[in-house]
Amino acid sequence: MSLDRSLKRGLAAVVLPVLLAACGVSETASTAATVAKLKAQEAQQAAQTQAQLQQQLGDAERQARERLESAEAAATTPPAGDDKAR
Repeated sequence: MSLDRSLKRGLAAVVLPVLLAACGVSETASTAATVAKLKAQEAQQAAQTQAQLQQQLGDAERQARERLESAEAAATTPPAGDDKAR
């Protein structure tokens, strides 16, 4: 009987630290997975922000080009009534 108890205590002394270490590893892996998920969300949000900014820049460029073309057209079009003066 004494050997049986001694064996159980020895086994418990070995198994318990292994189980506790496994919990720590599991917690570390879980934390790493959570951090990775958050980083992926941040990257996705950054990509969306970049796409929005590119769209806004494209819109601003288009508007500036249209204004320039309109101003150039107005500068080269003779005023109304000049045709009669010739």
